[in-house]
Amino acid sequence: MKKSPRFTHIRKHLEAGRFQEAISLIRRTLTAHRADPEAWVYLAQALEKTSFKDYAGLAYERAWILDPRAEWISRTPSYPPRVSVADAPSWLQELLNVPLLSLSAAIIARNEAQSLKRCLEAVQPAVDEIVVVDTGSEDQTPSIAQDLGARVYSCPWTDNFSAARNFAMEKVRTDWVFWIDADEIFDPDDIHVPRVVAGLLDNCNPPVILRVVLINNTGSETHYNFDVSRLFPTRFGLRFRGRIHEQIGPPDGDLYAAAYNHPLVRIRLHHDGYHPDLIPRKLERNIRILRLAIHDNPDDVASWGFLGRELYLQGNLMEAVDVLYQAERMASNVAMYGRLPEIQAYLADALIQLGRLDEAITVSRRAVESNPQFPPGWYNYGKAQLMMAWQFSESARRALIAAREQAPLYEGIITYDPQIPRWKSLVALADVAKLQGDWMAAVRLYQQARNEQAPDQAVHVPLQHIRDQLSQLQNILGQDEKD
Repeated sequence: MKKSPRFTHIRKHLEAGRFQEAISLIRRTLTAHRADPEAWVYLAQALEKTSFKDYAGLAYERAWILDPRAEWISRTPSYPPRVSVADAPSWLQELLNVPLLSLSAAIIARNEAQSLKRCLEAVQPAVDEIVVVDTGSEDQTPSIAQDLGARVYSCPWTDNFSAARNFAMEKVRTDWVFWIDADEIFDPDDIHVPRVVAGLLDNCNPPVILRVVLINNTGSETHYNFDVSRLFPTRFGLRFRGRIHEQIGPPDGDLYAAAYNHPLVRIRLHHDGYHPDLIPRKLERNIRILRLAIHDNPDDVASWGFLGRELYLQGNLMEAVDVLYQAERMASNVAMYGRLPEIQAYLADALIQLGRLDEAITVSRRAVESNPQFPPGWYNYGKAQLMMAWQFSESARRALIAAREQAPLYEGIITYDPQIPRWKSLVALADVAKLQGDWMAAVRLYQQARNEQAPDQAVHVPLQHIRDQLSQLQNILGQDEKD
């Protein structure tokens, strides 16, 4: 958890054991800022040290809802809560209680009979109504939705996800709307969360658009996606933009005509739509629709970025590079476009795979300069330089071998250091082998150089270093075997 300087005084009280004083300060803070996860954590920590320790779990729960990356909370002794909000002291109830707002779940679906039932059954307890828009199913999707109490509407499919979603928005009758896909399952431990966060953040103007935790199950691996926006108030008339990979924006004007905050909250959706067997077909569909989007609007930077990403994932690296370069150029002119780091990451990795390392280093350098906190930028920067270093080491090895091979053939009049073809090139070749991780070859080359009368310092020091490293490695591996 990042420690904000705003809470310095509170932390000092906690460190000094002045827990009641800390609680008083935190209560004042939370009265004004009830959606601050750090304040809730400090409240929980203070409660744990007082007679109110049984209620610490309630504060931890609220903190984790507002900061879902803080999974350490689930491992604290006070979690999960042992009491309900109704059992808490009145002052804590006042902090925890939120306005009760109405909430819809909205789904667009087509031929989802296989997965829709479990999706609707999982989300039903979290909402007041469910709106399902069918875009041309040939199976039992509409009847399954109706049987489970959803209001079902039909909308013709036009290769435009935003059009279908905006059609559904017109049918929603509640204060907030939560979007879920038919191949997603709402986590049962988070059933209460949409109402909590809606109540906490309903008074924000401009409105917040809340991101959720999408847990993608690919069959053999699980990936977490934190950039999926799904929950927002309806009274502001927000609309979807983009044929595919649609994004939420203002009711009028361009997608980037207004800025919205996108907090991440602990609403976990389990998604199995990215099973390896399904990905090729989805990528083909996505690429086709993204090309249509760019044909409609060649200045649509979002579609250019998504198209580059999908081409990369498809393995079409040459075209991906061209498209991603175009997206990067366009993004520099759209201040509110937020996916430039992703574009640069895919572009750099595609260039690395194509062996265009100079370009990869240049792109990665731009990435870390503009977004120094984005880990993939640094990773690609380091990876490209590492591969460049490997290429240089191979080039160095070939040059040193050539130095030894050319020595017996040289008949020129210019003299040179006679130790070059003897021990100096051998020591340099040993250094290259060590850099490349071939310690056996390095040892043999150092020993050969020693036989060619290399100075003790040139051979003894690196050999002793290798011995020391091997000894430490044996200790580490021995301990690993015991563990």
